[in-house]
Amino acid sequence: MNEYGEMIKSFIEGDKNFDFALDVAKANSLGGDIWIVGSFLYKNILKEKYGLTDLKVKDYDFMLDSQRDYSQTIVPEGWDKVNTYFGGPRFFREGVEVDVYPVGGALENLSLVIIPGNFEENMRLYLQNAVFDVQSLAYNYSKGKLIDEGALAAIESKKSKVLSLETCLGVSGRKGVTLREYLDYKSKNMGVEIVI
Repeated sequence: MNEYGEMIKSFIEGDKNFDFALDVAKANSLGGDIWIVGSFLYKNILKEKYGLTDLKVKDYDFMLDSQRDYSQTIVPEGWDKVNTYFGGPRFFREGVEVDVYPVGGALENLSLVIIPGNFEENMRLYLQNAVFDVQSLAYNYSKGKLIDEGALAAIESKKSKVLSLETCLGVSGRKGVTLREYLDYKSKNMGVEIVI
């Protein structure tokens, strides 16, 4: 897993938008660790391993140990804010999106059993409840630590399982498309075959 940690460090260093995205996460953190999750990790790894140059990384997802209350969210100058499907803030500017989520807090459409004071175990629970297993990877930006709950196996096989059919149905319904259309779109967008 160390090779992937080194890959991620190089992705961070080579991404011209990463520092701006990280600044948004830091502005909304009340201290503690900052973890990178989502497409920044798996898309960059897929691009590196398989030369999938058509995969675009335009969004950055951060899990925060401690996050400002939604009503106190700081929107940095030049950024706009909307709500994500899960009820958290999404910041966007010039084609770049940044989502921040509290690891220990509940969001409108994401309910997990939270273990008070056990940040790393809460992160594992969050990853085990990802929509697709290729998303179940987190990198602790603060400490350089990687947690994998099945994403690396999905990347190796280029096949991702649906872990939350309920969420897929909810999102496809909101978008006004069938589940098959949504999964086909996600498969193309994520660079892996999606299997149910």
